[in-house]
Amino acid sequence: MIKPGDKVAPFLNVTQSGVVLEVVHVKSSTWMAGGTMGQTPMAIVKLDKDGSHMKFKTEDLMILDR
Repeated sequence: MIKPGDKVAPFLNVTQSGVVLEVVHVKSSTWMAGGTMGQTPMAIVKLDKDGSHMKFKTEDLMILDR
């Protein structure tokens, strides 16, 4: 489980490593057979490279070190 303070990077672009500032839940727009999904957890990450903030789905992130 990803939490604030974790050092993370996206699986598909590990050069965008950074620290999780906060985890927020965003309403999902994906439709399933029984209706819509609930909320999707998103992590706001402060990138090491330039200090900018980016939002990633938590399922797309891997923890680099604990």
